[in-house]
Amino acid sequence: MDSFLITCGLDAFAQRVGKELAPQTVYYASSESFPQALKSTGKYHSLVPATQDTFVHEILKLALDLQVSYIIPLDLEEIKILINENSLFSEYGIRVLVPSTFDHFPLIVQPPKIIPIEILEYGIGLQTAQPEVKPNKDDLCLMEYDSKSLCTGVFATNDDGEMYLCVCK
Repeated sequence: MDSFLITCGLDAFAQRVGKELAPQTVYYASSESFPQALKSTGKYHSLVPATQDTFVHEILKLALDLQVSYIIPLDLEEIKILINENSLFSEYGIRVLVPSTFDHFPLIVQPPKIIPIEILEYGIGLQTAQPEVKPNKDDLCLMEYDSKSLCTGVFATNDDGEMYLCVCK
């Protein structure tokens, strides 16, 4: 069974994303300080802010220590940084759920609960049973930028089928 590391761990939206992934193992990371009671659960971990030069190294180290399969960054600054670091993480077997570019997707910050969300990797939902074969972007036929197959991360869809990248901040 796969495990996930979700950033912005104290945020209500991060908690919502984590619940969507149940019963898979979910860990939370945050650059904000949180109560010792949460730390003692083993599910909550400190992380340096994305603005620090050591951010990529620190999140990689945390992901390796926790032996997670996926990282779901929910802070826009983290996403901007990690888009360029996918190859580093993939060397360690860790998939970072960020779109190849976020310029093609409008953003929703803190989507309300009435808006359904999907956690996608190249358009394949990760909330339910994992596919036997993990998607590989080189094997997919990527058509248009608004195609769901381009969507990697947390997304919501409007009534017209347009995909929105969901973030905490």
